[in-house]
Amino acid sequence: MRGSGQRDAHGDPEAEDRTEAATRRWRDAENRLYPIVMVRPDLYERSITLVRETVDELRDVATVEELVDADMGSEGLIVRILRRRGLPADELDLGLIAGAAFAVRHAELGATAARARSTARIAAARGRGDEWVLLHETQPRVAGAAPTPPYHRLEIRLADGLGLHLYVSPDPSTARPVYGLETVLLDAETGEWLGDAPSPVSATYAAVRPWDAHARALRGGRGQGVPG
Repeated sequence: MRGSGQRDAHGDPEAEDRTEAATRRWRDAENRLYPIVMVRPDLYERSITLVRETVDELRDVATVEELVDADMGSEGLIVRILRRRGLPADELDLGLIAGAAFAVRHAELGATAARARSTARIAAARGRGDEWVLLHETQPRVAGAAPTPPYHRLEIRLADGLGLHLYVSPDPSTARPVYGLETVLLDAETGEWLGDAPSPVSATYAAVRPWDAHARALRGGRGQGVPG
């Protein structure tokens, strides 16, 4: 399934628009396929089996650009899998199955790329002798301003893999921002999530200043770090 040539879509508005349209279509197909389990469990099981097999067929697609190219023949790929297995296409929505499979592979490629970025950032920070390193941030914070929800920031302490997750989300009852933080355990080399921190911390605030103060305290290693 690998394309004949690898393109870099960054900086190419037309390629970026094409990729965005494809990923939006894949997500929509995934969202439309899975509720079928509520009304037709038998059809859902057949569809999910085909999704898994299609994802396996896409394992050699190594970039999002190649995945977008492969999308042009996605329904034909499903037909070939059906023929190979001697299965009928009756009642199956091949477009939804293909879209869901491409959505899964797209998520896998994104996770692989994120892991590579985290590994490189950790190695560079370790080389500089840093104590903490930023792995991911939804958007850079403006100095002195509160982040706009939805916001996520993940940092790691290199000595032991302690992860600090900061987030901002709207309160569903008031629509006002809620500032939250939690500690988790991450792999100290790759930044991958391993589970709960040995002494987990979780807190939410209605204002940004105590949230920031708690995060600074945790970075400084002051126990639970709850500001007074």
